[in-house]
Amino acid sequence: MTKGFNNVQIKRHEAAHRQIARAIRERLQRGEIKPGVRLPSTEELAKMWNSSYFTVHTALKALVKEGLLERLHGSGTYVREQRATFASAGIYLGGAVKDHAAFIRHVCEFLEEKLTRDHVAVHTFVESRPRSEYGKVLPALQRAVDLREIQAVISPANHGPQVTALNRLPVPLAMLTTAKLPCRVGYDTQSLFRGAFSRLRAHGCRTVGMITHIRSKTDPHSGWETAELWEDFEQELTTAGLTTRDEWLLMNRKRNSLSAVPRVGYEAFMELWRRPEKPDGLVVFPDGLVPGVILAMLQLGVRPPDGINCVFHRNKHFDILCPFHITWALSDEEKAADSLIEMVQMQFRGDKISEVKLPYTFAENKGV
Repeated sequence: MTKGFNNVQIKRHEAAHRQIARAIRERLQRGEIKPGVRLPSTEELAKMWNSSYFTVHTALKALVKEGLLERLHGSGTYVREQRATFASAGIYLGGAVKDHAAFIRHVCEFLEEKLTRDHVAVHTFVESRPRSEYGKVLPALQRAVDLREIQAVISPANHGPQVTALNRLPVPLAMLTTAKLPCRVGYDTQSLFRGAFSRLRAHGCRTVGMITHIRSKTDPHSGWETAELWEDFEQELTTAGLTTRDEWLLMNRKRNSLSAVPRVGYEAFMELWRRPEKPDGLVVFPDGLVPGVILAMLQLGVRPPDGINCVFHRNKHFDILCPFHITWALSDEEKAADSLIEMVQMQFRGDKISEVKLPYTFAENKGV
C-alpha cells in the first residue's frame, strides 16, 4: 500500500506541505500512483516522511481541492479516477533560432508566460549540436519524454531534419514550421500578399516589386523559402490586377548570416533604384531586410509615398523606426504562441488537429 509514497525528501528552502503536495502531484501525473489506490493514513505518511500530522494533512487537503484525491468518510483518502492534466511542456529551440532571433525570443516569452500562468511547468531544450546530428532527437529532450518529465513538445524554431525527428516523439507536438504536417502552425502568406496588394492598389499603384532574402522561387533553404510563397505572390498579384517584372523581384543570391541581412536589403534597394524603370509599389519581406531598405532610401533621398508606395513586414512586438509613410504587414508573435499551446492542448484532450495558418494584419505608419 505504500508503493509510490516513500522517499519524499523535505528541504528547508520551501514550506514542507508544498513540497509534499508537489511530490505526490508529480507521481500521480507520471502514473506512478494509480487511480483508485487508497493512501496510507495521515499518521503513517507523517512518520514515513519524517514530518508532522498537520503538514501532511495540509498537503493532502490541497490535492483534494485540486481534484487529484478524494476523501471517503470512514474509508480513507483515494486517488481519483480522472483524465490526465496537462502539467508540463518542453520548449525545443532548434537550429533555426539564429535565423529569426528576435521573433523566436518573443514567441518563447509568450509561451513561458502563458504556460506558467496556466500552472504548466516549462522545460527549455536548446539545440547546440552540429547539423549532421539533427536527424535524431536531442538526447536531453528524448530523455525527458522517456521519463515522462514533459507531456508535450512545442518547437518555435527548427530545420528540416529536426522536424522529422520531432514528429516521431510519442507526445503531443506543435511546431512553428513550413513543413506540411497537421501539427504545423505557420503564417498565411496569401493573406500577406492579398492585404499588401490591396493597399498598394488603393494608393494608385499598377506595378509592384519585392525585396526578399529568399534566394529563388524553388529554394527550400529556410522556413520562409518555399514555392508556396511564390505561388501566393503570383496568384494575389493577378487577382489584384497588378503586374511586375523579373528585374523588380530582388532575391538574396547568397547565404547570409543574420547580421548581414540588413545589408542585403540595402544593396537590393540600391540595385532596384538604378533601374531605368521602377515599380509604383514595393513589398519588403521579411522584416530583417527593412532597416537596410530604409537606410538606402534615406541615402538616395527617396521618401515614400513620394516616388514609391511601400508595404514593409514587421513582427508586431518588435518595433522598427521608420521615418516614412508606409504600411506595415504585421505577424503577431503572441497569436503564434496561443496557437502552439492550443494545438498541444487539443492533442492532450484527444481532439483531431489540422495545420493553422495565421493571417497578417496591417497598420499605417505615418512617419516620424
